[in-house]
Amino acid sequence: TAIEPEEGELAEIDLVKNSRSVIVVTRGGYVKRMPLKTFGSQKRGTRGKKGTTAGSNTEDNEVSHCFTCNDHDTLLMVTQRGIAYGVRAFEVPTGTRTAKGVPIPSVLPVKADDVVTSVLTLSSFSEDEYCVLATEKGWIKKTPLAAFEKLTSRGLIIATLEEGDRLRWCQICTDDDDILIGSTKGVATRFEAEKLRATGRTSRGVRSMKLKDGDTIAEMNVLAKKKDEGDEKGNNGSE
Repeated sequence: TAIEPEEGELAEIDLVKNSRSVIVVTRGGYVKRMPLKTFGSQKRGTRGKKGTTAGSNTEDNEVSHCFTCNDHDTLLMVTQRGIAYGVRAFEVPTGTRTAKGVPIPSVLPVKADDVVTSVLTLSSFSEDEYCVLATEKGWIKKTPLAAFEKLTSRGLIIATLEEGDRLRWCQICTDDDDILIGSTKGVATRFEAEKLRATGRTSRGVRSMKLKDGDTIAEMNVLAKKKDEGDEKGNNGSE
């Protein structure tokens, strides 16, 4: 049970320094936080430093997410069943470089048969930004980021899934961006995020593309249009 501070009292976040950290999540459902200074700058081409014991035994223990954030940031963890959980980065237990971490269910009430498929780091909840969600069977939806501002570790359903489908991707976009989706059989589509109507948390969304029998979505990416246009202008196929 969360204890809310009374007026004038300091909240836990007020007592935590907003340092930079590295968060590691494994496919086997473990998570840990390490100070960014744990990984000192190295010369290019060096072997690097071991960041976890994961990956040495089974495929399930391979690293699925590794990113930097501020300790005051909110981590938005989304599972394949369409449930999102919110936790402050500093609430993730720290571990050494070689530590396995702690089971995610010890930090968030993720069920044993569910899997975290996306993790977003959020320092604010802009009214101009959205969460764009895509499933394996081709459903896609766009929900205002502000709808997640009060998200807690208890979790909320953020997508209604049809039987057998899985929520695989969750990314941040604006109406100025494009969305690129590709299938396992080599079909791709690109469209403006603005053309995707914003919906509530529990809606299923719309079909992103018409899939043939046996085809599924392989990847979804958000393309920042301004950056993309700059890349296109600077790369015309010439040497």
